[in-house]
Amino acid sequence: MLIVIKIMFFYIVIFSFLLLNFYNSDIFCDAPYPNQIGFQDPATPVMEGILYLHDYIWCFLIFVLIFVSWFLARILILFKEDKNVAFNPTVQNVPLEIVWTLTPAIFLSFIGGNSISHLYSAEEILSPQLDIIVTGNQWFWTYEFMVFARKVAIESHMIETDLLVSGECRNLEVDNALVLPVKTNIRVIVTSTDVIHSWTVPSLGIKIDAVPGRTNSGTLYIKREGRFFGQCSEICGKGHAVMPIVVNAVSAKKYNIYLHSINIRNYDFMESYADNFKFESTSHQILGN
Repeated sequence: MLIVIKIMFFYIVIFSFLLLNFYNSDIFCDAPYPNQIGFQDPATPVMEGILYLHDYIWCFLIFVLIFVSWFLARILILFKEDKNVAFNPTVQNVPLEIVWTLTPAIFLSFIGGNSISHLYSAEEILSPQLDIIVTGNQWFWTYEFMVFARKVAIESHMIETDLLVSGECRNLEVDNALVLPVKTNIRVIVTSTDVIHSWTVPSLGIKIDAVPGRTNSGTLYIKREGRFFGQCSEICGKGHAVMPIVVNAVSAKKYNIYLHSINIRNYDFMESYADNFKFESTSHQILGN
């Protein structure tokens, strides 16, 4: 009976692993949903590495949980007080001490090696093809970038709940989203004008603190088109909850059209350009005009 249970448990683990890691779908989870306990779907190599590291560490955690639970159950069953009136104390056991010292050290070396390699790869600054300056304000974001040798700045404010349309996310939609091209090395330079903010987009695997008086930078390489949501992740005052982030990732062709549409207009701050890039709310697939 015990062998059957072990075989069933083995196949359940294998099936769950295949289901979670190799199931492909055209519908991506790029926004939070009620009662969510997992990650959003990755859109950058950095976020894919974070998910891999998470699953990798969970393998060790599950093994340790099963072993410790089995060990504790064996102790409770075999060493009951009514069955062990007489006892033989063990002062030391050198082989056992070596095993329980080396085993955790080996586990930590495997986890640490993968963690450090991923940390260095995530912080690597590649040669940027596009620079975006993100400035945190109380309580909105400002994006600055070059459009044909002319610097353009746009303000991104949250859309109030009573102005939302069907299918939009409450407290996550903005009037001016940040449009970025896919498959492009992008450097994001983040700063602040007042207090500390944090520019965070989970699906892109990026979280950069916006500190007044200094700049922090990070890189993005978005692999697929979509509409990605984030929020300020540093408590910055009473308007902290109204600083959402929306990134529209589009193809290079659509991004060039977007830049040309900006270049034609004469303005200090853009009013709205979301109508040029429409997204289907369920699958976040770009429909475009």
